[in-house]
Amino acid sequence: MLRGPAASYGRHTLVKGGGLDLDAGTYLVAPHLGRPNAALFGVAAGLAASSGAELRVLACCAPRLVSYNDDVVLPDELHRDRPRIEAAFRAARAEFDRLVLAPGSAALWQEAVTFQDLARFLADEARSADLVVIPAQRGPQQAPDGTGLNVGALALQAGRAVLVVPPDVAELSLDHVLIAWKDRRECRRAVADALPLLRRAGQVTILELTEPADCPAALLRLEAVSAWLARHGIAALARAEPLSGGDGMQIEHAARQLAAGLIVAGAYGHCRLQEWMFGGVTRTLLSVATQCLLLSH
Repeated sequence: MLRGPAASYGRHTLVKGGGLDLDAGTYLVAPHLGRPNAALFGVAAGLAASSGAELRVLACCAPRLVSYNDDVVLPDELHRDRPRIEAAFRAARAEFDRLVLAPGSAALWQEAVTFQDLARFLADEARSADLVVIPAQRGPQQAPDGTGLNVGALALQAGRAVLVVPPDVAELSLDHVLIAWKDRRECRRAVADALPLLRRAGQVTILELTEPADCPAALLRLEAVSAWLARHGIAALARAEPLSGGDGMQIEHAARQLAAGLIVAGAYGHCRLQEWMFGGVTRTLLSVATQCLLLSH
């Protein structure tokens, strides 16, 4: 009988070495077991190759536990499902080997079964990462086999920027980056975290959606942000638009119009209860965005 949900077990392998710039940092990549991860691995490998960063790929799942009073026990299904879990690990590893490894690359492959909440587990593992890269979670946030992930909860807890990769993205395009601006702490943190990517962008647009009467004041705020970015070597166009419906859908529409390959946004700038009850920009973008999404809290 296991007491407490914090135990975990796993294994790791240094897959490839050589050519790593130790100043370039580490990207923590968490594939989705049981689903294709070609987009995730492609984006992560492309970023690592262009920056010299190390990839740390952590394939993990979190079986649900059964609680009786103060005792927590592993369900029998975990033992019966062990072959399926192992097969999912092997499939993800084979995809990783095929799509990621290249001469001169550096990658650490890890596998883990954790008895924590999956978002909490990955947030703890992000302590030694510069960026967390995860696949977009369409449909239920927690799959029956424990391989699902609550992306919003991870963004709130990680203390690192989280790059969310949709399933149909072949590579991270930085030809045009859209900053979804709100004059709040979370958005300021996201833009600061995104500076390395913004410096490599072809174009940057800062968009604030607000009430029509507030557009002139919003434009002044955005021009101040644009001037700050310019001092970091980033040219950005300021754009204030009247809010015409849901913020998240309007941001997604603007990103499509601009052909933006990346949206930078603050994660959960409002009360979590309000976000859950009424939607919220972050939840909408996580549900509908076809571009990569960089979140920070």
